Amino acid sequence: NDVFSGRGTSEVLVHPTDANTIFVSTTSGIAGIGASMTGFTLPARGVYRSTNAGSASPTFTQLPLGISERSVTDIVMEPGDPNRIYAGVLGDSATGGGGVHYTANALDATPSFSQLLATTLTGSQSRVELAANKVGATTTVIAASGEGTGQVFRFVNAATFTLLVDNNFCNPQCFYDIAVAMDPTDANRVYLGGSPTLVFGRSTNGGTSFANSSSGVHVDTQAISVAPSNPDIAYLGTDGGIWRTVNLRNTGAVTWTSRNNTTYFATQFMGITTHPIDRNYSLGGTQDNGTQFLEPNGSTWVNSDGGDGGFAVIDRAATSTMALNTY
Repeated sequence: NDVFSGRGTSEVLVHPTDANTIFVSTTSGIAGIGASMTGFTLPARGVYRSTNAGSASPTFTQLPLGISERSVTDIVMEPGDPNRIYAGVLGDSATGGGGVHYTANALDATPSFSQLLATTLTGSQSRVELAANKVGATTTVIAASGEGTGQVFRFVNAATFTLLVDNNFCNPQCFYDIAVAMDPTDANRVYLGGSPTLVFGRSTNGGTSFANSSSGVHVDTQAISVAPSNPDIAYLGTDGGIWRTVNLRNTGAVTWTSRNNTTYFATQFMGITTHPIDRNYSLGGTQDNGTQFLEPNGSTWVNSDGGDGGFAVIDRAATSTMALNTY
């Protein structure tokens, strides 16, 4: 059944002992110039479950959140217990409902969700990203929200969410830049990223405060992942690609190594143009990676301008590659 066309997929969770059972959360998708999906009949957003994900024709069922159809920006599973799932939900100006919703029976025929944390903002600014840790009988969930200009909440063993910091970590791009992760063996170690205010931060006190540890990486954080087999290893995904560290828990600075090499390309061109008399001479604007110029040799790219590059046009009447008009 087609429940995803035209929608964005925010997270996929796999049952730890049954790969046929997966959970998928969906949000509003964007497309084309102006990033609009208007004029299309789209499937409902929310949390979906499949119990035959490995089959040739998997089917999905939407799980009832108990609120109107809404974008779900993230879902996280309690480690070792696929029944317990937390969902970050966007708020709605008419009916509210934004924040963190939770179910303790995600595998039931009809799971029931309850709201654990309410956010007051609406739309994409109210997005919530989640991370979970379980050590012994203690489950800790961290929620990083665009509420205010970037807030972090903690939830321990089915108590209430507690506000830890309100530090503008994603200001002014909370609609776009939020990522959070936890050390799988230590709930005091929390990792947070947002806009250029805090590209990557480490906490050793459970998320109460963060130290910036982002030297050498690209801004606009999109994902943080800690290796389950070795919590000293982590990966950071930003608008500039992927970075890796092997000393995440050391007391000094984190050392990041770029993983952007000849086998991985993360540059998204928003517009590109070629010269009318030399097809190897190209100019293109990229998303958050500047305007790139391909020299006439056809193999050397030069960063001509920084920031977000947009559309690029070379005058079609140009008769020289040395003096021309670009737009």
